[in-house]
Amino acid sequence: MHGRADHPLFVMAITMENHGPLHLETARPGEADALYTRPPPGCEDLTIYLRHLRHADQMAASLRDTLESLDRPASLCWYGDHVPILPEVYRRYGLPSGRVPYVCWHNWASGPGRSLDLAAEDLSRYWLRGAGLMQ
Repeated sequence: MHGRADHPLFVMAITMENHGPLHLETARPGEADALYTRPPPGCEDLTIYLRHLRHADQMAASLRDTLESLDRPASLCWYGDHVPILPEVYRRYGLPSGRVPYVCWHNWASGPGRSLDLAAEDLSRYWLRGAGLMQ
């Protein structure tokens, strides 16, 4: 990353990696066996979602590693905008709560994080306060 170390850096990354529509793809041979102890029958969309989720996790780790290596403060907020659209999985196993996880991370913080239940409209305010950019 380039730029002056004494200036704040804002990076906004949006990924559609695990967004879908999942039903337009097919699971690769052996993919279900690599993801499950016992593949659930009729849940190919879940297998495809998990593939994409792995890729998104790898991208998040790469982004975090890059930000962590900077010699200036850096912060990351990572979240999903909705639960995945998996109608067959929900028919078989029930509807999800509708809540999506998030993480707010700063390269100057260490130790265990904490879990908070926030409304989506409160997340940006929480993150900006944690980054010291808002009171």
